[in-house]
Amino acid sequence: MKILALDSRVARRIVLMLATCVLAPLIATSYFVAGRVNTDLQVQTVQNLQKTAKAVGMDIFGQLSHVDEVLRWYIDQLPAAIATDTGSMGESFSGLAEMDSIRDLWLINGEGDIEAIKGGAIPPEFDFQSYFAGLGETASQLSRVIAQGRGAMQTILAVPIAEGKGERRWLLAQLRSDYLFGHYDADYPLSICVFSKETGANYCNRPVDPEWQRTLLQQSAQHRKGSFAWIGGDQSERVTGYWSLFLETRFEQGHWIIAVQSQPNSLLGGFAKYQLYFPVLAALIILSIFFAALLIVRRSLSPLDKLTTATRTLATGRFDTRVALNSNDEFEEMGVAFNEMASRLGEQFAYQRELAQLGRALTEASTVQVVMERITSALAHLPDIQASAGIVIKGFGPGDNSVYLHQAGGGETQIETWRGEQTGLPEQFWSGSCQQLEASYPVLAGLQLESEGNVTLAPVALDGETKAVLVLSMTGGAICSETMAGFVLHVADMLANTLRSLALRNELRYQADHDVLTGLANRKLLETRVQEAINRCGQTGTACGLVIFDIDRFKLINDTKGHMAGDELLCQVARRLSIRANGFNLVSRLAGDEFVIFLDDLDPDTVVVQVEEKMFRVQQTFNTPFTIGNWQVPVTCSVGVAVFPRDGGSFYELLQRADTAMYSAKSKGLGQTAFYTQILEDRVNEQVVLENDLRKGLANDELRLHYQPVIDTEAGSVVGAEALVRWQHPERGLQSPFVFLGLAENMGLLPSIGDWVLKKAASDFSSWKKAGYDLSHIAVNLSGVEFESPHLVTEIVESVRQFGLEPCDIELEITETEIIEDLDNSAPKVAKLREAGFRVALDDFGTGYASMEYLKRIPADKVKIERMFIKDLENSRLDQAIVKALTTLAYDLDMTVVAEGVETEGQLQILKSKNIKVVQGYLYSKPLPEAEFLDYVRTFNQTTELQTA
Repeated sequence: MKILALDSRVARRIVLMLATCVLAPLIATSYFVAGRVNTDLQVQTVQNLQKTAKAVGMDIFGQLSHVDEVLRWYIDQLPAAIATDTGSMGESFSGLAEMDSIRDLWLINGEGDIEAIKGGAIPPEFDFQSYFAGLGETASQLSRVIAQGRGAMQTILAVPIAEGKGERRWLLAQLRSDYLFGHYDADYPLSICVFSKETGANYCNRPVDPEWQRTLLQQSAQHRKGSFAWIGGDQSERVTGYWSLFLETRFEQGHWIIAVQSQPNSLLGGFAKYQLYFPVLAALIILSIFFAALLIVRRSLSPLDKLTTATRTLATGRFDTRVALNSNDEFEEMGVAFNEMASRLGEQFAYQRELAQLGRALTEASTVQVVMERITSALAHLPDIQASAGIVIKGFGPGDNSVYLHQAGGGETQIETWRGEQTGLPEQFWSGSCQQLEASYPVLAGLQLESEGNVTLAPVALDGETKAVLVLSMTGGAICSETMAGFVLHVADMLANTLRSLALRNELRYQADHDVLTGLANRKLLETRVQEAINRCGQTGTACGLVIFDIDRFKLINDTKGHMAGDELLCQVARRLSIRANGFNLVSRLAGDEFVIFLDDLDPDTVVVQVEEKMFRVQQTFNTPFTIGNWQVPVTCSVGVAVFPRDGGSFYELLQRADTAMYSAKSKGLGQTAFYTQILEDRVNEQVVLENDLRKGLANDELRLHYQPVIDTEAGSVVGAEALVRWQHPERGLQSPFVFLGLAENMGLLPSIGDWVLKKAASDFSSWKKAGYDLSHIAVNLSGVEFESPHLVTEIVESVRQFGLEPCDIELEITETEIIEDLDNSAPKVAKLREAGFRVALDDFGTGYASMEYLKRIPADKVKIERMFIKDLENSRLDQAIVKALTTLAYDLDMTVVAEGVETEGQLQILKSKNIKVVQGYLYSKPLPEAEFLDYVRTFNQTTELQTA
């Protein structure tokens, strides 16, 4: 017959494993246990015998103590009157006769007279009279235990009675042997012996070998407790445990040895039986294990086979595979776990497929709305879901700050504006009832979930702040499973990444279309919007306008206040334009200090009027100075306008022509506006050519200095000269500064030109002094840009001294307007120039809007009266009065006065009458090249010398 299931490798392996696991430990354990049991039995037997000996001794001690206490109690109750009457005293102890523990009771006086209270006479082997008489009067009050007899110990307890008339009395009680030793009679399983070391009396419940008794006494003499092995005459091994009972702790004397001896072969008798029966028991155990293993294998292989088949089926992707086991054991639990695993795997793979599809859909989504529609739709199709919703807080572009609700089985996602607070949103995954939702997150109470079931919330956090919330409304009593919760959290993470990607995309798109500094639309976005508007206006027949704003003298502000101040000014201008241009199509920063406002859907018949009205409103924003740090900066803008379709049909045409109009406006002065015309374009083109020529001229050293003599009319000599720059154009000839200095300022070239003029003038003046020309100074004009330089004094001193001159040889002319525009900063700078040794002259004096008020605050050396007050001096009493007032004020402030633009003898005479002695003008000489100027100085001074001689 085939052995059950042994043809299976698993079965054979299990049987072999069980046999190995059982037999090897069984054999090893048997040998170990045998030795251990033998040792433990010996130790345990000895310990038990010693404990028994002590217990017997303590029991005997207790019995003696009890009788002693009873006797003493009776003694204590004796009346004082009979304390000396032995006969009466005996009657007082008659109650003790009823005690079962006392066999005999005697009363002995000091003379040895004995009165028997109970029982017979005192045993004849002991002379009590002589024993107690020998104790004398000094015996202690402790009781005494007297043991007599061999084999059948007789125990007498002697208790002293209180002294009377010099005599000591004793109450003697012979205790019943069965009272003390009755518990340990012959039926007791162990041999018990009690020995008195004083009298040699003993009690044993069984006969003992005298040799054993001697061995016991020898052992007890050395140790108060212990044990020893003894082999009797029958060759049987016995073990004795003994313990010393010291009666002196309670009684006057007494030292008893309590010995307990085991029965023959009682120590290893049980172990011998163990050795006899163990092989049979082991064989039975092995057979039982073998058949049990076969049964286990048989019962196990069937469920295991089912599990194996189901696992292989599951591996093919059939997650609906289930296994049915009714083994009522762990295999059945494994079957249940397998079914749960298959169900969960199927659910997880389904969720993974859904996540993959959703991930692809989100990758293609370009707006928050599309993202949320796809997510809420996917969540609504989950099992046990009644509805799904998503809340997106603002910050991600169009479609945010909204609620997206999708009902299960519904077609489209409903979109509503989120009107709740943006605080109080959940910060962690949450699940609960609708009532708990309203209590925990009141901000979400307004969601129209229409559900009585549970609600699950999954927050979507970006940078530590909740930016969106996914909401699941469950059907009936369903709850969010662990797998579903994992899926929802994955979706929340996907949404977070998608929102972050959208935000980054929007940010990149914003950065690509907006200026980094001001946040306004940049040229790229401007071009797109303008071209779209042009196409739309072309279809509708409307007009549009492109307006360029250019900040006047921005480079001066940037150079003098620094680039950070310039950037701040640009930002403030951008904010004001944005506010004023509200409702316009677009405000843009084109480049540098140029801004663009674009207007569309204008009436083509009144487009110019509409633009002018709107630009007037915009330019009003520049009426208030801008605050940059501690400075109040007045700002004006030059405005150029081009309109569609009149001035161009594309963005580039409108931009180029608005730029042309802006340059035309700038040439008219500060804060001007110009509309594009063809004439303007011609002018601007000419100006562009001139700008290019000027750059080439600077590079080719085409600048020249002409010098106009300064005449002291009283001395009749040339006392100095004013250096004036000219441009020797290779084609147009010598150009006045009025032609190119304005261009140079707009081009940012004034500092370079000013530096060249100063060094050229210093070089020429140095050579004149070496040649013997006696001139007090040479005057050089400082532009506003140069004057605002923070390193002005250091730079000028270095430029002058490199030609061997001192600062006092140079007179720096600064226009009154440049100083008054920022008097708080200008006055200290003028003072530093004078401290360095330079002469400082206020040029164009009298043209400032507050000359009289501020003149006293300007530490200048000289004032130069502007030509506008000189030209009509002969015919204008008003000009004469002004000149007189200016001269008087200057002299009162210890300043010298120079009159510019003197052209007639009449003007000269009037000036002399006003006490003005130093003049310059065409009456004497126009500005001359260096060689002609030096000839003029020699001739003029020689003529004066001849006239004086």
